[in-house]
Amino acid sequence: MINILRKNPVHAAEIEAQRQDKLNSLGQKVTGSNQYLQAHQRAKVATQLERLNAKAKQLKIDSWVVFEIEGSIIELKIKRPALAEASKLDGCYVLKTELSREQADAQTIHDRYKDLNPGRTGVSNL
Repeated sequence: MINILRKNPVHAAEIEAQRQDKLNSLGQKVTGSNQYLQAHQRAKVATQLERLNAKAKQLKIDSWVVFEIEGSIIELKIKRPALAEASKLDGCYVLKTELSREQADAQTIHDRYKDLNPGRTGVSNL
């Protein structure tokens, strides 16, 4: 059995763009929450913080973002080490095969996989 590890830089860039879109979306929610807190005297920071934490969890970015409160203003901060850990495997994939190393080397297996891939995407687009 052979496990072949590869990284697709195009897919890694797409994942990074998606991550940035999610962060921008959450940033807009933070801005909206801050405006709401300023406009409504009786509004509670804890309630807005709860909503923002739920949104971060929904976007699946809660492991690398954190909210800080200064007075009645909520700030969005990025935990850089956690973000680096989350993005470490962006674009990576593994090919597993039952073939032995004598039957085919890693490059040959990867080339055959690439030969099959266009046909698979054509079927899935039907």
